[in-house]
Amino acid sequence: MGKIFYYGRQYEKAFNAYEKAVEANSNSSDAWLGKGKALRWLGRYDEAIAAHKKVLEIDDKYYSAWVEQGAALRRKEQYDDAIKSCEQAIKIKPNYARAWYNKACYLALLNKIEPAIESLRKAVELTASDGKYKNMAQEDSDFKPIRNDEQFQKLLRN
Repeated sequence: MGKIFYYGRQYEKAFNAYEKAVEANSNSSDAWLGKGKALRWLGRYDEAIAAHKKVLEIDDKYYSAWVEQGAALRRKEQYDDAIKSCEQAIKIKPNYARAWYNKACYLALLNKIEPAIESLRKAVELTASDGKYKNMAQEDSDFKPIRNDEQFQKLLRN
């Protein structure tokens, strides 16, 4: 039920739905993940991080929870920790393009050009068939610090 509210950007309703799911089953990693995502969209980053930590206490191999935790940490400008969260997801699922893309974003925000481009290259390679992350990177404000870099431009052109 909570997913339906995400698509309509009704994050308070999503939060309420996942809160009920957590109350019904406090060991549901999916319920905690949904709650954490809703909290992040509501701008309640500390609570989101706590919810994602709960997911990872239940299942530390839940790779998307690592990425979601990274996204909440990014909102608090804790880029190094956000990168570490993405790296945990990549250890679990090396071909998880979203983890590579998010890692590239956080590295770019730290102006770490070469590692950002390498992480973005991996995300682009993994989604070559639909061009998802290549297209997203064209407009993503996280890449503003490295947008004029020749290698970044070359990656997006090819």
